[in-house]
Amino acid sequence: MKKVLFCIVCLNMALLCFGQPVKVKLVAEREAFVLFGDERYDLKKGEIRWITLEGEAMYGRRLWANEECFLFLEAGDALEVVLHENNELELKDDGSLCATRNNWLRKVNLLKQRLQYSQLIPQLLPKEYEGLNLERACDSLNVWLATYLEEYPADRKNFEKVMRTEFKYYRLLEENSIKFSRATFQEFSKDALAGFAELIPDAEDDRVVHSPSYWRMVEMYVDYLRVEDPRGLQGKGDRIYENELKLAKYFPKGTVRDEIAYTNLDNILYWVRPDSRKEFDKCVKRLPPRYAVILQKKLNKQDAERKDRKLVPENLFPSLSGETVDGERVDLSSFKGVWILLDV
Repeated sequence: MKKVLFCIVCLNMALLCFGQPVKVKLVAEREAFVLFGDERYDLKKGEIRWITLEGEAMYGRRLWANEECFLFLEAGDALEVVLHENNELELKDDGSLCATRNNWLRKVNLLKQRLQYSQLIPQLLPKEYEGLNLERACDSLNVWLATYLEEYPADRKNFEKVMRTEFKYYRLLEENSIKFSRATFQEFSKDALAGFAELIPDAEDDRVVHSPSYWRMVEMYVDYLRVEDPRGLQGKGDRIYENELKLAKYFPKGTVRDEIAYTNLDNILYWVRPDSRKEFDKCVKRLPPRYAVILQKKLNKQDAERKDRKLVPENLFPSLSGETVDGERVDLSSFKGVWILLDV
């Protein structure tokens, strides 16, 4: 009985921790805009904006505000981001593991930037980075991670897995000179493709979705699968939306597959017209609820914007007046119900 009670208590504690929201505080000492994940936040000088994330145990998010950095946040974390007047970005060090972890990630990101400089504009590199190459950079990253985890063993639970995955696919991206998520797979060797194929077994662990390099590689690999479709999972070519869901089935069930299905539909959202709305809605309903809600909101917004632009009776023409070539004053509203050609 005691064992049962102990298990119940542990389960409740785990659920409580899982349900804790993540709080990100944006403090603007200057007028600025911040890109965080898929959202943009426009801030006035002196403004404080709170961002709340809830419903997941972990979040991997890209933050951009005059500097790009990758944030890794876990349930219950709180992080303060200060946008200084001198355009500097600060992740406030409040002594928490969250602040320590994300400031360490900025150090990782800086080394990646230095590697890019060494390849493109080596003359701008500080002396301590002279001779920097991919091998040296990857060695440094692995040493830094081992040192960090020795000092902060609590981060071995999830963060270690994400960073091991990140370093693995970061190296693959750099070795194959992939700078953007879209690339032509025909340019890659069979050995390279074999490395990319590891994306599928690695997807067995939901945590890998939080690695930006892993996800960049996934986007490319899905493009490859869309063309090659080696297992013949796709149906007829006119089943556009359904085929995008089928592509996700190359990956095992879990977060990665769900994210691919959502992203594929999101990328072709602008194709949806009234005559194909039912087909699209059927595909959206097959997504997990949290993704379906996001897509429905985007689609409703898109429909409203199209209606505003469409020439329909309820969309009145704008108020417009001017002079004819003969100097006569004319108001466009006087021609209501008549076809008019405006030669401007």
